[in-house]
Amino acid sequence: MINISNKIDRMVCAFASDKTKKREVMNMRVKSILTLVIVLLLGLLSSNQGFAETWGDYEYSESGGEVTITKYIGSGGDVNIPSAIAGKPVTEIGYAAFVDCRSLTNLTIPSSVKEIGRYAFSGCSNLTNFAIPSSVIHIDNSAFRGCSSLTSVTIPSSVTYLGLFNFWECGQLESIIVDASNAHYSSQDGVLYNKSKTSLILCPERKTGSLIIPNGVTDIEDSAFRGCSGLTSVTIPSSVANIGDYAFNGCSSLTNFTILFNVTSIGSEVFGDCGQLESIFVDASNAHYSSIEGVLYTKNKTTLIRCPARKIGFFAIPEGVTDIEGSAFRGCNSLTCVTIPSSVTNIEYNAFGDCGQLESIFVDDSNAHYTSITGVLYNKSTTNLIRCPGGKTGSFTIPDDVTDIEDSAFSGCRGLNNVTLHSNVASIGYFAFMGCTSLTRITIPSSVTYIGPSAFDNCDQLESIIVDASNAHYASTDGVLYTKDKSILIRCPGGKTGSFTIPKGVIRIEDSAFRGCIALTHITTPSSVTYIDRGAFSLCGSLTNIAFCGDAPFVVGDSFDGSTNAVVCFFEHAIGWPTPPDPWEERPTAYLIPSLVFWPDGGLYIVSNVQVTISCNIAEITIRYTTDGTDPTVASESKVSGGKLTVPVPVRLKAQCWKDGVNLGAVKTADYIAAPRAPTPSFSPDGGKHVGSSVNVRVTCDILGARICYTSGSGTTPGDDPTRSSSMLNAEGIVTVPLPGWLKAKAWIDDMSPSFVQTAVYEPIIASPVHRLYSIGAPESTYTHLWTLSETERDVLDSWPSWRYEGIAWYAYPSQPAGAVPLYRLYEPNIQRHLYTMDTTEYEVLGNKTWNQEGIQYYVYPNNA
Repeated sequence: MINISNKIDRMVCAFASDKTKKREVMNMRVKSILTLVIVLLLGLLSSNQGFAETWGDYEYSESGGEVTITKYIGSGGDVNIPSAIAGKPVTEIGYAAFVDCRSLTNLTIPSSVKEIGRYAFSGCSNLTNFAIPSSVIHIDNSAFRGCSSLTSVTIPSSVTYLGLFNFWECGQLESIIVDASNAHYSSQDGVLYNKSKTSLILCPERKTGSLIIPNGVTDIEDSAFRGCSGLTSVTIPSSVANIGDYAFNGCSSLTNFTILFNVTSIGSEVFGDCGQLESIFVDASNAHYSSIEGVLYTKNKTTLIRCPARKIGFFAIPEGVTDIEGSAFRGCNSLTCVTIPSSVTNIEYNAFGDCGQLESIFVDDSNAHYTSITGVLYNKSTTNLIRCPGGKTGSFTIPDDVTDIEDSAFSGCRGLNNVTLHSNVASIGYFAFMGCTSLTRITIPSSVTYIGPSAFDNCDQLESIIVDASNAHYASTDGVLYTKDKSILIRCPGGKTGSFTIPKGVIRIEDSAFRGCIALTHITTPSSVTYIDRGAFSLCGSLTNIAFCGDAPFVVGDSFDGSTNAVVCFFEHAIGWPTPPDPWEERPTAYLIPSLVFWPDGGLYIVSNVQVTISCNIAEITIRYTTDGTDPTVASESKVSGGKLTVPVPVRLKAQCWKDGVNLGAVKTADYIAAPRAPTPSFSPDGGKHVGSSVNVRVTCDILGARICYTSGSGTTPGDDPTRSSSMLNAEGIVTVPLPGWLKAKAWIDDMSPSFVQTAVYEPIIASPVHRLYSIGAPESTYTHLWTLSETERDVLDSWPSWRYEGIAWYAYPSQPAGAVPLYRLYEPNIQRHLYTMDTTEYEVLGNKTWNQEGIQYYVYPNNA
């Protein structure tokens, strides 16, 4: 196992030191691939040690009478690792046994332990105190990496092997002390060396001020001073020949650095992230390197290795330079313009990354390999967009010829708010738009066949990634990026807010898929998800709840790094989860309790049926319901969340959440009750025919205090029904309606349904002439007057010699207006006389005797009207 681990880490170093590769990209690719390789290899190797068993807070395996602790499952705090389990000595802390155990604060390792495995305590960020016992011989790679609260470490005399990267990312580490009798390692002023002090292995990150490397040191190892942000100067002796990869990376207080004549090898990214570095000076007698104005080159000045981060303004790369190394200008935040001469034939990956003020990269027109358009760097044929300078702002349209957007091409372009991709673009590289913090929306055309990992990381204003529907490789839903079949969720844009439900059918959540989604508060994950990649939910500062609807998925690495408020929730009957509140992936846990909502909820209703939407706060839930008053069972009718059903009124609706045949919470009940209705208003007068140009109508309701609103208008066709915002009845209760006109009224009373609408139509009536005739001896009526509205009767009688027409006597109404009464006419043949009366009784009595009833002649108003 030891040899395999070493070979793998050496592979990482080999990739990192190969200057012809894109270093940062390859490191990440290798990291992902090798993680899986290591898991598989160690799984195979550990099979020889027997199957894991559980003892207290530990999982362990046993082989040859010795125990290896394979996983710590306790709650942290002060931990005393046992010296024996099941009567057998504990001799090894295995691979990643305590990895990312942030609750661990103090640790006691027993004297039985001989080996501390790879990543054994990596990421135990709150571990402040522990001692390595003198029994330990072997400390494997990255065993204490990321133990950021450690201040001091003592290496006992027994240790014969210290793996790579063991105390990386230990930001509080001030000293590493090696027992003087150790035959393999030594220390001086808290700095770790090999025994002969020819190799400086590691300077603790908390070192500050000045450091003088002892004479005799020939090798400064990879990452030896990485992250020593408090060092202001380092004096290198003339004995140093080799400076390893990342050796001074992150020494952000260094201002100047001198490379003496004996140095023959300088690794990659040695001076990366040295933000205050103004100059790198090379001794003129050095046979391998040189410098011009503080910029580092190879001796023959054909390769530009590193421009110090504090270079300001305009910089012209000298003619004769053929190669620009990867990250050569990375982090030069004060540069505004760089010119590339015709001699340059090779520009390595991310040469101009993180140059936030860089507005233009200009290429000499005669350069055969590269070109620039409006300050943006392309290959000569403009098929590859290599680098948009970080200071570009506003909108940018990618030229039609471009097919490939290279890795990190737009990374850190914080001022770009819009980028248009044409239909020829086929490939979008790693980190292509990473850190474009003003970008709000991007559209992926149908031509794109490849999108590299982390292409849209740290785009915290990005609200949607839209994929053309005809794209054969990718798809989007609600602005989220998926593979075409939607089985892999690739990226949720950083500007997403509130709650988000991952669609059912997604199997895998990709590396950093939700990373930096700082406004997301709740994520629901379907049961179809079985694999979550590294950092999938990292840096989601507002995330308070992530709900899993299925069994526990397989997780690579720390998925919730920086999402310190997140609680992982799951169903009680699901498999693979701890018992709440025990942590899962270093996050507290809780059972997932569904909550039902009816809309509209129960209450008083005036309708005979109500359409109710039943919703649940959790996806993948079956909602079972009844309307007969009984509790739901597994056999009851069902709806999915958001389903609608129509219920009669009155009814008692009951509903409950179910999943996999199990009920998941309390029954929700709502009563839909038929509400009493307010009395309908009444009108006086109530429609009909009226005299004049308008009529005053009194509107009343049987219940005092009712709010009566009305609508009215002219004509005989009624208009809109009243609402609560319509005209309200005045204190007198009178509404003046024009003739012809209409009136509608409706009453509202608290705790009652509104009344029905009362409607009335009011029509005008016009008086007609009443004609008077006189009999001058007619046998049917002797010497008497007759009054009639009938023009026909008038004309017939007037044509007889015995009658004389005397003209219009007055006007009366042919139909009955409000308040008028009928005027009846009777005839007595014996006395040959007509009688007129308003008295209905008189009319009926006389009609039963010798008088002939001749009906209503017209309508008149009585004296008291």
